[in-house]
Amino acid sequence: MPQGTSPIWSQVETPGSLNGPSMIHLLNPVGSGKVIKLRHLRVYLSVGLICKVRRTSSPVDLAGAGATLANDLPLHMDERDVTSIVGELRGTNFPNGVTFTIAQSQWVFTMENYSLGQIVVDSLDFSETINAGSAVEIVSDSNGAGQVMRVFAIWDEENA
Repeated sequence: MPQGTSPIWSQVETPGSLNGPSMIHLLNPVGSGKVIKLRHLRVYLSVGLICKVRRTSSPVDLAGAGATLANDLPLHMDERDVTSIVGELRGTNFPNGVTFTIAQSQWVFTMENYSLGQIVVDSLDFSETINAGSAVEIVSDSNGAGQVMRVFAIWDEENA
């Protein structure tokens, strides 16, 4: 980890809707000048639902017609670190357009216990690298106003 930066943590929650699935992404914006290294990703999704996760260089637009966006304020784990944060952990209840299929996912699992969540990436593994203009996307495999998705993430941001 470069001197002067500390890991970043964030959590966001979003419901689904009758017209769309719950969806959350960790986005590294175009032109950020940073590389995001995802160290930990834990997903909570209503029990019995299939969750799909992928890393992509063509992120889905979260702002669908009538979508409710859910944002969180990411924080450095060391509050003395005041460097800018570029990563965006954001959710929606109605993504714009088609999301992605199980075949286009790197991870797919059925939630069996909402309270425990599902660890997708952990610091014991090598980190997932997210280049500028790319994202890690997490989406339910079905629409539904009764479903709830929560994602907790820890990441580092390094100069590209």
